[in-house]
Amino acid sequence: MAKGNTILVQMRSTGTFEDGRPTNYSYVKKKNPRQLTEKLKMRKYDPRIQKHVEFEEKSMPRHKK
Repeated sequence: MAKGNTILVQMRSTGTFEDGRPTNYSYVKKKNPRQLTEKLKMRKYDPRIQKHVEFEEKSMPRHKK
């Protein structure tokens, strides 16, 4: 059986609170790196500041065994 091409990426919010601190809110999204070679950018809702802001792709944190 063939291995799947999709990987999970973390979409991190670029939004900030009024005092300048980042919200650090994130979504997890699937991505096919063979078709989409550039980093993802999406405009999604950030519930911590209750606005739509740009989310950028960051690498997923490695899990510990």
